[in-house]
Amino acid sequence: MQKQVKVLIGDDTAEYGVSCASILRSQGMYAYTRPKNGNTVLESIRKDTPDVVVIDAVLPHMDAIELMKKAKTGSGKQPAFIVTSAYDNSFVEQQVMQSGAAYFMLKPFDLEVLGERIAATVTATVAMQQTITHAKKER
Repeated sequence: MQKQVKVLIGDDTAEYGVSCASILRSQGMYAYTRPKNGNTVLESIRKDTPDVVVIDAVLPHMDAIELMKKAKTGSGKQPAFIVTSAYDNSFVEQQVMQSGAAYFMLKPFDLEVLGERIAATVTATVAMQQTITHAKKER
């Protein structure tokens, strides 16, 4: 049996975060929201160990790039990041992707597509972990 994908949405507004979580839950994921605040999202990553984090490129207290770097310094499992933005800025997109985001999505986007990208991200992450584990066993 496959474990349920845990998705942290760094936005608890009714117009975005709550509707996003609702769509992802309808796709069989465990989705929950936290306030759109870099410190709060980082704390939730460390405490709740989500598989995927969906955050805006710009957050109060720290941006997505800083958040991804700080999340990587913690111990344990590292989540995949999907970074969103209402601003079409190729420089920001490039910086976010170079910092390790799995996807950069321009708002507004289809929430069904978000679900598909989360599923693809988790599948790719599991495959990579299995390859690493297999390579270590062969040594």
